[in-house]
Amino acid sequence: NKQKAADIFISQYDTGQKEAVRAVFKQRIQNVPVFKEVKVQLLDHGCPDQKDNAKSSRSEMDSAATIAAATAAAIASTAPLLKVQSNLEEKVNSVSEILNKLQETDKQLQRLAEQQAGLKTQQPERPPCHQRVSELEKQMTFGMEQRIRHLEMLQQQQMNIQTRLINSALNSGGFQAV
Repeated sequence: NKQKAADIFISQYDTGQKEAVRAVFKQRIQNVPVFKEVKVQLLDHGCPDQKDNAKSSRSEMDSAATIAAATAAAIASTAPLLKVQSNLEEKVNSVSEILNKLQETDKQLQRLAEQQAGLKTQQPERPPCHQRVSELEKQMTFGMEQRIRHLEMLQQQQMNIQTRLINSALNSGGFQAV
């Protein structure tokens, strides 16, 4: 809703209309303020024929001109401050949105971690028969490794015996070298 009164704009927005507020702020930032000349009009207080009134009206004119100049300077100096305030509000809104997203992500991660922890505690341990099967598999593996080592040792002994027999046959002269 916008109401216009001379050069003053009053805007009202419902909650949740961040994008509309941002668009208005961006438009205000892009529109450079137009400086206007302010003419002071003094009101006449009393009778113009009195000489004391002339002195006091000149004094009032000077002070009114000073006040008008001070007011114009104050208005001109607040325009950059309003722009800075608008930029700052925009940045604060951006940071708050990022913070909200991070908080939501953190909540999701916590829920996921809780779900995973729940799954781990829900998984029952292996029943005793599975544990027994696992133990028997380990025993069989150990026994097979022992048998393989024993067979390798027997094979080595057999090779040693064959080597001795061949050497003794060669040394006794039963075989002639070719």
